[in-house]
Amino acid sequence: MAAHIEKINLIKAKNPAEALKYSAEELGAMLREASSSLRRFSSAGMEGLTGPLGIVQVGADLAAVDQLALIKFAAFISINLAVVNALPFPGLDGGQMIFVLIEAIRGKRLSPRLENGINFVAVLLLASLSLTLIAGDITRGMSSLERVIEANPLMSSPLK
Repeated sequence: MAAHIEKINLIKAKNPAEALKYSAEELGAMLREASSSLRRFSSAGMEGLTGPLGIVQVGADLAAVDQLALIKFAAFISINLAVVNALPFPGLDGGQMIFVLIEAIRGKRLSPRLENGINFVAVLLLASLSLTLIAGDITRGMSSLERVIEANPLMSSPLK
């Protein structure tokens, strides 16, 4: 589950305005990558998605190589979470904005019971997705462990 890791070059700004410019450029690049990842997910499905265990593994790999890369990775994860949270899906902030928009169009709020039911189903779907991603992380981790054990004849496999 090792990620492609490359060292990050530190750019030192000469003044606050230049630092702001560099920050805006980096934020723009990360937002483009986050939206590109979303498009890939929408077309390819769950293939290649990583759950929280995989994210921790990538973070650990990065920490071992380059602390600046780890900081950039943490920023990228935060930006991705912000983008996903803004999606118009019930249970997320973007979904709440849809409810507000519906209320503005209708002139009255949806019934709290209906809104709660929609959010409940959405949260169940998100929890199912999370559990599926965690299971995938565990499966990938176990298959990685099996490959290490098979490659080393001195280790007896507790998995077989």
